[in-house]
Amino acid sequence: GVTRLLLTRIPFFKEIIVSSFSCGSCSWSNTEIQSAGRIQEQGVCYTLAVTSRQDMNREVVKTDCASARIPELDFEIPAFSQKGVLTTIEGIIDRAVAGLEQDQPARRETDKEVARKIDEFIGKLRQLKEVSSPFTFILDDPSGNSFVENPHAPQRDQALVVTHYRRSPQQCALLGLESETCSVEIPELEFELGMGALGGKFTTLEGLLKDIRDLVEKNPFTLGDSSTPSRTGKLQEFLGKLQDVKGKAQAHVIMDDPAGNSYLQNVYAPEEDPELSVQRYQRSFEQNEELGLNDMRTEGYETQPPSGR
Repeated sequence: GVTRLLLTRIPFFKEIIVSSFSCGSCSWSNTEIQSAGRIQEQGVCYTLAVTSRQDMNREVVKTDCASARIPELDFEIPAFSQKGVLTTIEGIIDRAVAGLEQDQPARRETDKEVARKIDEFIGKLRQLKEVSSPFTFILDDPSGNSFVENPHAPQRDQALVVTHYRRSPQQCALLGLESETCSVEIPELEFELGMGALGGKFTTLEGLLKDIRDLVEKNPFTLGDSSTPSRTGKLQEFLGKLQDVKGKAQAHVIMDDPAGNSYLQNVYAPEEDPELSVQRYQRSFEQNEELGLNDMRTEGYETQPPSGR
């Protein structure tokens, strides 16, 4: 088969990579999209009131971590259940219908009642394409990289509501983001970076080391005019050792997150990674204090009298 990649830019959005695969032998073909940028600072939720056939032709970028919902039918396409795709509202409905129809012949033989209900639901999805009555289309992407076209851009679209929101810890973990509460330690360099110094991010181990190097280099109190020659020499030596870790020297990188929201990829998955150790532990009192958990009441708060002012 042949895979083709195209870097394209969507107006009033951002750049994406469109990939297409086709096989001349078996006639199999597939398309998907990937974001050409980073995970955004905030998640995004698009809520569109579909009232006409023109709305069905709106361009949609749906990443693999985005979920799509139609509340009127109590229908949802969960996150990570499909590959990223560049399509339209109608195209998303067509893909959902195709997915539901895929195993219908077998269901009609094994469970006729379930097959009948699915056929009824498929009929409802197809009726949506006629827009005989308005419905709501909701696209929720915690990565912030999905998109629903505004045909009136740069003017405001009265039918489309775009909401940016702060990701929850669960969504950050789902995206594999390094948590803001994570500390990083490299024992061979006698180096430790406390929680909150770099902020939460989605990166590689090499990218994390580069961010640490940039943080040290840009600190005016360590390498600026106010720094002493001895301190400058030690920092330059440290930066050299840190650079060696990226390709020459061996070292251990320890990520410690008391909130449990960090993640390091296992490149051997689903097998165990011989170079990776994951340990879960009970937080100490000091760690709970830093996270603000010691003063949090989870029982009996309903009966607590209001504090006087």
